[in-house]
Amino acid sequence: MEGRSCYHLQFTLEHRNLYGYNAGRISPVREVVFEERILSRVIKIEDVGKERTRLTRAVVLSLRELMSQTAPDERSRDLTAFIVLALEAINATIDQTVTPWEKRGYWLKADRFRLDWEWTGRFAAELRQGLSDEDWAVIAGVAAQIVEKLKKVKVPQRHRLGTPWVGAWEKLKAET
Repeated sequence: MEGRSCYHLQFTLEHRNLYGYNAGRISPVREVVFEERILSRVIKIEDVGKERTRLTRAVVLSLRELMSQTAPDERSRDLTAFIVLALEAINATIDQTVTPWEKRGYWLKADRFRLDWEWTGRFAAELRQGLSDEDWAVIAGVAAQIVEKLKKVKVPQRHRLGTPWVGAWEKLKAET
């Protein structure tokens, strides 16, 4: 029994039937065996759909903050850089989602999903270029288009997202 251990648990049951027979009698001791099996390690417990949902909510939250800015500053750079990184991460999840569908032959479903999310890569590239050029007019235009795409995403008032954009500008600069 290598790799497994058995736990024995003894218990007693009171056995009564509906008509009052055997009332109060204790049944004989029974033995139950629980086996512990060694399973493989779980590498990643969150699937890409949950990650995509979390990222889209964070993008909506950061877009709200960006739209409330009156003038571009360091916080605006952080917000825009976070949106770029999040859109790129969302774009990276598309193939992971679609691959199992294609293996099963769901080609239409896979193509529709790709078409629904293809804008993430395009807008991320446009925002990255606008951020590197410090072109805030382009950034505002692309941000408005992203808001239009994500208008159905609801972020609760008491969300647990925090401020994920803090330090995103430095991360984006280090990446390039």
